[in-house]
Amino acid sequence: MNMYVISIITQNTLNVLQRVAGMFSRYRINIEHINISRHTEELSYWNVVIYSEDDRIELLTKQLNKIIELVDIKIIDKVPMSGQFEGASA
Repeated sequence: MNMYVISIITQNTLNVLQRVAGMFSRYRINIEHINISRHTEELSYWNVVIYSEDDRIELLTKQLNKIIELVDIKIIDKVPMSGQFEGASA
């Protein structure tokens, strides 16, 4: 299990938060922390912190890229978690 910090840029449209969060839910990935800020009238910047396995993150990012309002997605940090922290937030 790893901790990921994901950077997402989306268009400011109705229900985009619901669609993006729904993808995390579909892959059973809990959002530990989320920060969304409006950059311009048209775009928002997201920083999302999650804990997951590499294969699930790969599937998630592929599906997120299919969302029309999504402009860009990048994994900006990946930190391996030691066994003592896994499942601590459950």
